[in-house]
Amino acid sequence: MTCIFISHSHSDREIAEKLVEFLMASLDIQYAQIRCTSVPGHQLPFGTSISEQLKKDLNNTTGLIALITKDSLLSTWVLFELGSAWSRDKLVIPIVGPGLSYENLPGPLKDYPGVLINDEYCSYRLTDAINQLADTLNIAHQNNANKDYKKDLFINQLKAWKSNQSDPDLSLQQQVEKLQQQLVEKESIIAQLKQQLSPPTVKIGIEIELKSERGVDYTKLRDLLAAGEWKEADTETLKVMLQAANRTSQGYLDAEDIDNFPCEDLRTINQLWLHYSKGKFGFSVQADNYRLLGGTREYNQEVWEKFCDRVGWRNGGSWLSYNELTFNIDAPQGHLPKCKILYLVYCLSLFSRVKTCNQ
Repeated sequence: MTCIFISHSHSDREIAEKLVEFLMASLDIQYAQIRCTSVPGHQLPFGTSISEQLKKDLNNTTGLIALITKDSLLSTWVLFELGSAWSRDKLVIPIVGPGLSYENLPGPLKDYPGVLINDEYCSYRLTDAINQLADTLNIAHQNNANKDYKKDLFINQLKAWKSNQSDPDLSLQQQVEKLQQQLVEKESIIAQLKQQLSPPTVKIGIEIELKSERGVDYTKLRDLLAAGEWKEADTETLKVMLQAANRTSQGYLDAEDIDNFPCEDLRTINQLWLHYSKGKFGFSVQADNYRLLGGTREYNQEVWEKFCDRVGWRNGGSWLSYNELTFNIDAPQGHLPKCKILYLVYCLSLFSRVKTCNQ
């Protein structure tokens, strides 16, 4: 039975193949549960017409990943698949290639949260999307070193996208030369990936610029995060946020303080958490998780509880106290920071502020 359907243009077969490899490395799933019509092992079975089999697959599919490139937007099959999944209320995850934005998506799909491949945080967004897909399918995540390697291969392949469709305005010789140039570029990309990803290395020398509109010193926060002192870093985060908001004497922030929180300071704090947790912790990670579940600034109890379950602030329906939280890198994604300062309504305000400051 098909669980995940990858909608794409067949001219993007190589990119789709990398996406399938990433999914297989990330999820405890069988080959037959992924339908990707251009990739061997995941193609349509014999004995049924293409249209009938696609109808059957789309009806049974839990989630559809739309690989959106300039080629796929010209495909009538891709538009049919997207429309069919939308009309059936399936989980639709658009992955939007270079040179495109959500505005290029057809009809109501413009409003769907997705992954923009040229976005600064596309890697984290892609991880969030796959995590939600796993939760929806109720299947286990795979934990192996190959997962991140396959994800980086897919991202780099899509970032380097070029149309594989023949251009009728080019002569045969020009088309051959174009294909040869593409081959050279792909070989260069592969060489760069091998150099960057094998063997994996940690770039110790990278520094986050400690900017502050209010003259706050973020050195201690940086050092605590670099040392993996997560609980102490959480306490320090509360301290510097109060300083940045000029609320140290009060000892708390209200919604108005958060709405006016200096963007430069919020970005510095968030980037430090992102960097030293390798994308696992940070306010932007929490905000993305919350929005993927349908959350807005308006409180919705069901969405809020799902979010807290997901980031590990609840366990078995019970709320965890601050001292019961997991202050290590094995905590769920988005588990930290969880400053004691951040009550429910202030979290919603903060997630909204994160979005504003990142625009």
